[in-house]
Order: sequence, then structure tokens, then C-alpha cells
Amino acid sequence: MEVKHNIQLRDVIQDRIALTGVSQAKLSETISTTPAQLSLYLRGKASLNNEALESLISALDINVASYNKRFQLAKDIAHFFNVEKVPMNVVLKMKHEDMILTTGKAELKYLVDVNAEEFKYIVASGIIDFEGTYPFFRVMVAQLMNVGEKPTAKTITESILEVAKKIPSINQLFKVIPFVGAYTGTSMYVTGKLAESAIEIFGKQVGFLAPLLSLTIHSLEE
Repeated sequence: MEVKHNIQLRDVIQDRIALTGVSQAKLSETISTTPAQLSLYLRGKASLNNEALESLISALDINVASYNKRFQLAKDIAHFFNVEKVPMNVVLKMKHEDMILTTGKAELKYLVDVNAEEFKYIVASGIIDFEGTYPFFRVMVAQLMNVGEKPTAKTITESILEVAKKIPSINQLFKVIPFVGAYTGTSMYVTGKLAESAIEIFGKQVGFLAPLLSLTIHSLEE
């Protein structure tokens, strides 16, 4: 998986170089490495240290920071809903404009609101970032409402179970029993089933976000 991601990042960097027209000589000077080292990296023959790679991504305006900013926004809104005691099932059904009005976060209006079929196409095509859609963001907020201040693998999978329990079609499909207490076995089972469901829905392997993608589709189909 790591090798594949490294190849994809290198491809993105090469595409961006072609788009900007910057020379490798100028680019290597900007990121404090040699033209030879940069050339070897772009051909997959060598690596760059973290500092040089981060400088390269920044110099080419590849916006990886948007993922962190979107996540932080989701965390802030999840905290707000917890403080205001807004139930998770209400959050999962909340319309785009209502979340903007309730939270006062005007930047939410730039998330793309889509229906189930449109979301499936976005994920399958890979042309548009599905994390920039409102339905996925809404599920992310709901999931973060239960993970706590210091998330662990256990609290995260249990939180996914809590979200699943609030979506009737999933509750019925997986026969989720509303236990009070030892969730670990049930939460791992549901997380695995959601991942399998995502593969069936999208027709391809979608990575570790598969449970959240599956939750998003089911929440849209309610």
C-alpha cells in the first residue's frame, strides 16, 4: 500500500511540474536538493527526505493541508453538537443549510451536496475528492462525536458501530444488537461488514475509509 501511494504521489508531482512548466533545476534549488537527486526521485530510483518532500509539495501548491483543515472542522462541529446535546441521529439527517445555520460555520457552504447516485459516481470515478462532499463530511462529524479526546482503535470502531445503529437500513441489514457494555466483538464485525459492503457498492477496493463510505451511502438512502 505504501509503495502504491509513493508512486501515486510521484505521478501527481510529475503532472504538476508539467502543468507549471517549472524546470527541475529551478525546483531542486527551491527545495534545497540537487537536480540529479530530484531526477532520480521522479524516475522512482531514489527517495527524498521528509523536509525536501514537504517543500516539493508546498512549492507545487499540492493542497494536502485541506484534509487536515476539513478534519479539524469536523472535530470542532462534533464537539459543538456534543456540548449542545444534539443527538447523532439528528446530525445524520441534518440538511446542508441547517448545519451551516446551526453551527455558524459559513465555510461549510463550499462542501458539495450530492445524492446517493452522485456520491457513488464521485467515489468510483476518482476525479472529484469525495471528502469534499457534504454527505461524507456529515458522517465524519457523527463518527467523531463518540471517539473522545484521545481516539484509540477501540473507541473509533465503537463509534462507527454507534453511527451504524442510527441508520435503520444498516441496523436491519447487519442485525446490530444495542448492547450496553462489551461492544468490541460487535463493532469489529460491523466495521468489517461495512467494508465489504463498500466494495460491493463501489465495485472496487476503497481502502480503510470503506466503513465511512458505506455509512455515507446508507445515510443517503434513508
